[in-house]
Amino acid sequence: LKGSSQLPLLEDPKELEEHQIVIEGIRASLERFGTVIVGQTQEVELPTLSHLITPISLSGNSEEWGFDSSQLFERVVKKLHPTPALGAFPRKEGMKWLQDLQEKRDRFRFGAPFGALWKTGEVRSVVSIRNLQWQGDSMMLGAGCGIIPASELDREWREIQGKIQGVKKVFGIT
Repeated sequence: LKGSSQLPLLEDPKELEEHQIVIEGIRASLERFGTVIVGQTQEVELPTLSHLITPISLSGNSEEWGFDSSQLFERVVKKLHPTPALGAFPRKEGMKWLQDLQEKRDRFRFGAPFGALWKTGEVRSVVSIRNLQWQGDSMMLGAGCGIIPASELDREWREIQGKIQGVKKVFGIT
């Protein structure tokens, strides 16, 4: 996120550690479906924020598993969601924590996998981590941050506020 760190994201140990947790969580979720290929992490600079991105590919044959591409896509998405970027890690403990939190406070929808499946069987998918939600005449914009032992409260708060302001700016919301 622009302005939340003194270092470029690719040189920031805390940001890299958070990102690596997400990569490892995704890799672990995908391994049972085929060969997982993790590409090079890059920093993407957008008008209102910078973000780390790492392409992750899954290579396999859905016929080996006894179901078609759309069924494979559905099973992979169910296995992936929520990634550590949207939930908590390790997965089992994180899901318990999220369920307990949901009982105390409605989290609504925060993010989810988004993808397209072509007739060739190729799939492209991303994890949507920002969104706007409407309910009646109210609107909610959700944002979060990764918390690891190296996290500092003030920096995480600035990161969340920066994410919210960035989305508001894109949509012209004051």
